[in-house]
Amino acid sequence: MGSVEGKWTAKRLLAKVGRAGDGAGPGADGGPWPVGAAELLGELLEDFPQLSRHGDRLDLLQRMDEAAERHEPRPYGPGTGRGARRARFRLDVREEFVARAHLRNLVGAIENRPDPDAALDALRAALRGQAPYDKALPWLELAVLGLTGTAPLAPDTSLTVLTALRADTPFLPSPAQLARHVPHGAPGTALLTGRETLPEILVRLSDLRGGGLSGDAGRAVPLLSFLGSVTADTDLAAYARWAALRELLGALGGGRVGDSGTAGGTESPEAADRLIVQIRVEAAGPEHVEDGSYELRGAYYRQAVHGGPLRRVAALPPSEPFRRSELTGAGSARMSAWTELAREVRGAGGGVRVEFLLPEALLGYSAELWSAGPTRTPLGRHHPVVVRSLERYTDSWVIGAWRQRWQHLRQDPRRAAAGAHGGGDGDTAGTGALETDPADDALGRISWPRLHGQSAADELTESLVRQPELACLGLTVPYDRLSAHLLAAVKDALYTEGVPVMLWRRDPGDPRELVTALRAHPPARLLDLPETVHRCRKHGRTAGADDVRNNITLLWDDPDSVDADQDTPYAGMA
Repeated sequence: MGSVEGKWTAKRLLAKVGRAGDGAGPGADGGPWPVGAAELLGELLEDFPQLSRHGDRLDLLQRMDEAAERHEPRPYGPGTGRGARRARFRLDVREEFVARAHLRNLVGAIENRPDPDAALDALRAALRGQAPYDKALPWLELAVLGLTGTAPLAPDTSLTVLTALRADTPFLPSPAQLARHVPHGAPGTALLTGRETLPEILVRLSDLRGGGLSGDAGRAVPLLSFLGSVTADTDLAAYARWAALRELLGALGGGRVGDSGTAGGTESPEAADRLIVQIRVEAAGPEHVEDGSYELRGAYYRQAVHGGPLRRVAALPPSEPFRRSELTGAGSARMSAWTELAREVRGAGGGVRVEFLLPEALLGYSAELWSAGPTRTPLGRHHPVVVRSLERYTDSWVIGAWRQRWQHLRQDPRRAAAGAHGGGDGDTAGTGALETDPADDALGRISWPRLHGQSAADELTESLVRQPELACLGLTVPYDRLSAHLLAAVKDALYTEGVPVMLWRRDPGDPRELVTALRAHPPARLLDLPETVHRCRKHGRTAGADDVRNNITLLWDDPDSVDADQDTPYAGMA
């Protein structure tokens, strides 16, 4: 680090604590920038490797001319005086063959222009075009946002925080470590993928040209909340180095998010979120092989407890292929090795749901028996565990009916259940269908059609066509024991009719016992079914393996809980 490192030391950070809210006046020399800003900007430009080349520096000046020209009036045009002219950085910046001297001349030309903010914006635009993936770019952008007043903190404070963080570059957290600290729902965070570096996240939280929270204090809340949370994380390598920075942030109103709210005094948005863990199991070879090969990968997300789109926190590294017979053991070992996931689960408290994305051949699999920690207790005893159709998850063309039926599930369950009792589904006289309890409750709204006989498949399809609002289907025959004809009808219910929820007993026992077991923990609405199944499994943990409570599969396919980028190769970090 160059000469600026000494200007923003821990002593300066501490000196700023008493005047953190005062902002910064002009530089000591009467310039528009805080003291040391020009040196910092020069150092940031030197971090771009290509700018060590004379030709690339001239290209940068040309790009700055073009960027500025889009925002400056043409000479002698309407509303301009005769002396007005466009930016000509290639002419205004004294040329030098030594890179450092040339770049310092550029910084001086920017600072001395009549509108230095416009010149800084031109510099940022030019570098985004010339070096869009350079790891030096977000640091430069942060400086520009701070100096132009776009960032929510005063220019002097913005540069102080920037320099303190940049000085610890070798110790900065990884994207996965950072993702759990991002304030969910804050302006600028909607498109974050969980793969951004620290300066990239800070740019998103600082660039508030498009609006943000109301009030000057409100604009800084997401940024200060994020910085406060990151610097207070004792698991990070840089924690001990950030003592002075934590003190400064505390004076500014930034601190770790606590139980009662964020640093800015607003309610913590994470209080209304749940952690969604998606474990994806897919074939690594021919599926018709008896003991086929599979591989495992996963990701975890945040989702509002009332539903809605996912926000990815981080992806998990894939496993080596393993045999189907090894699925529970190998999968449990892989989950235990994902330490970042374990830390996220600990921070989420009880707000966790585990979703297994399984191919058709594995939908009857007892996924809740996986373990993920040293106690080796099954996941299903600690959190709701559901299975999902991997084929439907990855097929963007089947969303229509699927989403419509899900919306019926989300609405008043009394409206969604109108056809579940009538139209033949609830009439069991000689049909083999399960007679549902006449009580007007959520479990009574699950449709249990008969699934044996030559006409059963056609009857199932016809009943779903008649009931477009039906959202939950109970299988009276275990999924793995369906005949080929009925299995095709169940797949049609998933992919064509869009039924989002299915429930069945994995062993060949009486499905009415399943309903009775669930009714001991009745859900207030069908949306609460994952929690009901979880409580049922937990209470059956001391019973034998043949107990119905230990043989429940819940297929729970929320169309909003889909990451469309899960099949996209992850970009490398700059």
